[in-house]
Amino acid sequence: KKGSLLNKAVFSLAAICIIAVVFPVFNLNEKYNYPEGKRLAPGKIIKLLGKEVHYVEYGEGEPVIFIHGFLYNTVMWQGQFASFAEKYKVYAIDLFGFGYSERRAVDEYSFKMFSDQIIHFMDAMTMPRAILVGQSMGAGTSVYLAASQPDRVKALVLVAPAVLPYESSLASKIYELPLLGEFLNSIPGGGLIRSNIENIWFYDKSKVTDDYFRKILEPLQIKGSSDSLLYILRNVLKPPFLQKEAEKVKIYRKPTLIVHGADDPAVPVEKAHELAKLWPWAKLLVYEKARHSPHEEYPVRFNQQALDFLSKVGN
Repeated sequence: KKGSLLNKAVFSLAAICIIAVVFPVFNLNEKYNYPEGKRLAPGKIIKLLGKEVHYVEYGEGEPVIFIHGFLYNTVMWQGQFASFAEKYKVYAIDLFGFGYSERRAVDEYSFKMFSDQIIHFMDAMTMPRAILVGQSMGAGTSVYLAASQPDRVKALVLVAPAVLPYESSLASKIYELPLLGEFLNSIPGGGLIRSNIENIWFYDKSKVTDDYFRKILEPLQIKGSSDSLLYILRNVLKPPFLQKEAEKVKIYRKPTLIVHGADDPAVPVEKAHELAKLWPWAKLLVYEKARHSPHEEYPVRFNQQALDFLSKVGN
């Protein structure tokens, strides 16, 4: 009997290992080649650094560039476009590896590469400098750019910034495990991704509607998405994050607004307080009953406060 149980256990373990290795090879979630996937893009395509990049634009005036966080695309900012476009020329860009921008060789991904992408985008749009609005990884990209090319940045609005080192959540640690992350990404239907968004990004799960989730999931069906996500999570979103760049930004004292959710399970709110302490000129707003995407939880409040802050930024 013991031998039978042992055999069953060994068989079950072997089956799990085989599934974990083989299933991702036939990842049915990634059904589009990039040329097919980009046809679904809602905005425009431009070539930067040898690869195609998707962006949307609205309004006229001084430029504001919205930079999404991990997993996401320009849909993250759909609640901001109309309000900001009343005063500014609004751009939102999909970083390489995300949304409807082209995937790159995984070992190319870094905060430097994302920053270079934004700089080349600004050059292509003949934009000497811009206001940067970034969430999480996009906020980190904004800080990297402000530290490396301060003359190109007028002001920063950082939402749940992934800047100072923090410990990964348990869900993230599980996802990062070799083979297991690939297996989880290959599970059909997107249910796991939706659960993560509902529980990490949002306090109010009802905001994750079917239409909203479709706009997140659709570009993740472009081939190479899973490899990009896993490499970035395992190798880019890691300590020391942007500690050095954050120290450098102290020199330039760019007008900065930090917005963070009090219940953020991804980037602890304590990190926002540490950043505000490091940058004593920065303004910090903490939203109660908000998680990793406070600007989406409370778009009207965020838009009013961010626009009011920017209205007071001098030339």
